[in-house]
Amino acid sequence: MTGINLGLLSTLLIIQTPILFAALSANVASRSGYFNVGIEGLMTISAFFAVVFSHFFQNAILAFILTMVLGLVQGLILYFIDNKLKVNSILAGIAYNLIAMGLTSILLNLLGDRGISTSLQTIPFARHSVSIMGKEIYYNISSILGILSIFIIYIFNEKTVLGIRIFSVGKSVEFSKISGLNINKYRLISLLISSVLASMAGASLTLGYLPWFSRDMVAGRGFIGLAIDVMSSGSALLSGFFSVVLSFMFTLSNHQSLFNLKPELLELIPYMSVFIIIILRIQLVRIKKRKYEKNKGII
Repeated sequence: MTGINLGLLSTLLIIQTPILFAALSANVASRSGYFNVGIEGLMTISAFFAVVFSHFFQNAILAFILTMVLGLVQGLILYFIDNKLKVNSILAGIAYNLIAMGLTSILLNLLGDRGISTSLQTIPFARHSVSIMGKEIYYNISSILGILSIFIIYIFNEKTVLGIRIFSVGKSVEFSKISGLNINKYRLISLLISSVLASMAGASLTLGYLPWFSRDMVAGRGFIGLAIDVMSSGSALLSGFFSVVLSFMFTLSNHQSLFNLKPELLELIPYMSVFIIIILRIQLVRIKKRKYEKNKGII
């Protein structure tokens, strides 16, 4: 049993990383009032180019850094669409997701690959291990970065002037204008940080989880990140918690030997978990609201 549990933990450390980065990406953007629906597309493009960078430079760390730079470029594109072209952020995000799917499919075809990057030799992150109770738990640098990012984003959001100003912009645009805050400046900063985190999510898929790129490999993780942000009500710590919970569901679905269920049913576990947790979260908020109104004599 211990071997199974530690095996699950090793898988969890790897699987949770893309979901965690996606959730933190949504968290940073939403605090400025920007609902970054394009996380899925950001992850898709970043996952593909992480493989390309890794192939040409034969260095996973350099590929990861270059992918983060690519995330900055994508963030600038989204900001231009939102701020200069005045396109609704949700519509822009949906369009960006579709463009990302189409672009990566075209690039795969140009490489002569069909559905998976077989022609590119990916150098993934080195796998490390730590021994606990005589059993090995495996991890890589992206999984460690993911865990550290929870606390880094929490400190940024709650303890820095920049993070608090970004939150102020998202909370009330009018009050921020009266206070003399540059709305566009802080939304740009939050969107750039969000895009870099999304690019890290995509890169961790192909450099830390699977050493190749395939069509639809992001598989809704960007949308799960958005759902986690809604569940966590803007808290980076809660985003980390829900990321671990949902990643555990993904981990269970990958260990088919633990259940006497069809693989197709097991694959539904993570997505149904998102649906159930969101419903429970909404109901909890409603209960608290009704209790507050009752105590105040409103109802």
